[in-house]
Amino acid sequence: MHAVELVEHALLAARHLGYKIRCEPLGDVVAGGCLINGQRWIFLDLVDGPAEQLAVLCDVLRGDPAVVDLDMPVALGQLLRIRRSA
Repeated sequence: MHAVELVEHALLAARHLGYKIRCEPLGDVVAGGCLINGQRWIFLDLVDGPAEQLAVLCDVLRGDPAVVDLDMPVALGQLLRIRRSA
C-alpha cells in the first residue's frame, strides 16, 4: 500500500478516535498531537511529504490505547505495531 493511501487510512482512524486534524504550513512549529481545551488535535505540516505525515500520525495513534479496537488495513496495523489475536 502506498504512503498516500496509508495517510488517508491513518487520518480516518484518527478522526474515528475523535482527533481534530489541521493540515497547514507549520513553519518552525513541530507537527504532532496536542490537547487544546480538552480537544485532541493532530497538526500536520503541508510542507512534509506523505512519509513524514504518516510518521507523525503513527506516533500519535500509537499513544492512543483505543486504536487497537479499530478496523484498519493490515499495512497500517503493522506500522502501528498492532497485534491481533486469532
